[in-house]
Amino acid sequence: MNVLGVDDYGTYNVVGGVVTLLAFLNAALSNGSSRFLTYEMGKGEGGNVNKIFQSSLLAHAVLAIIIAIIAETVGLWFVYNKLVIAPERLSAAIFTYHISVLTSLITIVQVPYTSMILVKEKMDYFAYVSVIDSVLKLLIVFLLPLWNFDRLELYAILLLFTQMIVSLFYVIYCINKFADSSLKNFKADINKIKEIVSFSSWSLFGNAAHALNGQGLTIVTNMFFNPAIVAARALSIQVNSAAMSLVQNLGLAANPQIVKLYSAGERDKSSNLLMNTARYSYMLILLISVPLITLCNEVLSVWLVEVPEYTVIFVQLILIQSLFFTLDTSFYTGLYACGRVRENALISPSLYFIQFIVVYFLFKAGCSPISLSIAGIITCAISGVIVKPILLNRFADYSFKRVYGCILKCMMTTLIVIPIPVIMVVFREDSLGNFMIRVITSIVVTVAGILFVGLYPDEVKMAKNKIMQRIKTQ
Repeated sequence: MNVLGVDDYGTYNVVGGVVTLLAFLNAALSNGSSRFLTYEMGKGEGGNVNKIFQSSLLAHAVLAIIIAIIAETVGLWFVYNKLVIAPERLSAAIFTYHISVLTSLITIVQVPYTSMILVKEKMDYFAYVSVIDSVLKLLIVFLLPLWNFDRLELYAILLLFTQMIVSLFYVIYCINKFADSSLKNFKADINKIKEIVSFSSWSLFGNAAHALNGQGLTIVTNMFFNPAIVAARALSIQVNSAAMSLVQNLGLAANPQIVKLYSAGERDKSSNLLMNTARYSYMLILLISVPLITLCNEVLSVWLVEVPEYTVIFVQLILIQSLFFTLDTSFYTGLYACGRVRENALISPSLYFIQFIVVYFLFKAGCSPISLSIAGIITCAISGVIVKPILLNRFADYSFKRVYGCILKCMMTTLIVIPIPVIMVVFREDSLGNFMIRVITSIVVTVAGILFVGLYPDEVKMAKNKIMQRIKTQ
């Protein structure tokens, strides 16, 4: 943002948001492709993973064409007629939009290859490419000021090249390492494509709801407030995405195992792994969020030359929302594993559609931008703590005792951890000594709460033993 400027950064996020909003179709199909690949692998020698891969690739290629047509017609009309963009920046914004569409199409076609890597559990390679992706995007920040070119347009072009490089890494690796990703004798199974699309269609409603409450609300914010508020919202999402990436990586590692265990008939092991993953994910985001919320002013001041209005409160509230969102997404894996996504698709996303409508009318009534974040917290709390446990109990045979035992462990840890950091934020002083005290205290209190309340004694003992073994081997 320091390089692009507040207004251009806000413009990029709202224009790119239109493309991301259209790409909710890809998110739904990605879930279906990944699930069928994982389930097929769980069958062992009786499965035909290559047929599923080829069918998935064809489905994503067709989807890319459909999204390109919609984006360059309806989407382009929306950018011209509904978004609030300064007239002198409209040309750059339109150019950025076209490049963003192309970047999105590459991402869509890449999905079956990344799914194959995750299904094969090659997490080390996935992590390496993720690091390369991050380094390339960081390099963009240093390259932007070096060229005498419109920075918004150049930023979009460099992101396109970055996506192309990352996609090549995934495609080349799959072709060289996995026979199941071979395109020789390409013969997609139309019936399998229908099954994948049918399964994915139940995720369509949910992904549309999440897209509306992500990029959709960014676009609505642009319609009612200035680009600086949009930039603040986009920055909060960026901070939250960075925090959530660690949790998502934990899920990426565990979710294939949860599905494979379920498909192999080992239901108890599958449910135990799900509950542990949900709890560990929550504890990890809690460990990240508490210090960030406590030190938000200082962290943003170091990171940004100019901190847009509302950025601090946006970041703090979205991190609170992420705690409930972590439970919501973790519990969804239980329904995903047993193939009961239809029920979730009809109930949970309705909450997010209602949230979108409520926020729109709150903005129309002149309410503060903060109302967006408060509505998000309430929606995620209802979905993660009430709706998902009921669905798991009714359709996936999870007992309420098991699910709410996990939730209670998470809530108790949070209630024990938060009082001291909150007091320190209220009585904050702008001094180095006070800052260091808040850094140390927020981390120590959170770690202590997780160790003594969030984890079971045998888990703490096992973690301690692994740490000691690692120290001895150094």
